[in-house]
Amino acid sequence: MSKKYLHIFLSVFVGLIILTAILWLTEHWLNKHSKIINIDIDTLISSINSVDKISLGSLNNTIVLNKSSNQWQVNEFKASDVLVSKFKKQIAEIKISEITSKNINNYPRLGVDEKNSLTLSVDVKGKTLKFYIGKEGLLPGSFYMRPAKDINVYLILGPEIKTFLTYGVTDWRDKATVNTDKTKTDKVKTKKTKSNSKF
Repeated sequence: MSKKYLHIFLSVFVGLIILTAILWLTEHWLNKHSKIINIDIDTLISSINSVDKISLGSLNNTIVLNKSSNQWQVNEFKASDVLVSKFKKQIAEIKISEITSKNINNYPRLGVDEKNSLTLSVDVKGKTLKFYIGKEGLLPGSFYMRPAKDINVYLILGPEIKTFLTYGVTDWRDKATVNTDKTKTDKVKTKKTKSNSKF
């Protein structure tokens, strides 16, 4: 083979290698940066303002928020509209950053197994969507989430979400109602004390 044809062959060969590398890098970049979609998470985000029931579970406690006659209640007490609205706003703003794992053996490490996770359930369009909320992610304001019907674990961007999941009934109750109830209780105690002092 003459030097001329050898030069042409090597040029074509190197060109093919470069083209293959460019195509591979492009596909890899697109896969990593394209929008990641999960139907349940997308439904949660888009429908959070129309849900009528939200259940928040920690290791030994479950908080149930129900909406009745345009009023949110927490375990049969009037709930704080401000806090519920803030929570729903945070949910509406969460974003999927990436799929962190597709291996069920990684659930405990990421905190999304049934034993160690916090749980979030919402009733949307006649069905219940449940999510396991795990440990904080490496990115600021991120955490791991696994939809109950999905094997994948997602890295979610959404500050303060996990804080809401640890609140108790008192935290969720309408503070004006709590203060009113306390005032009534104090008045009852005062009247009882005065009544007893007469004897």
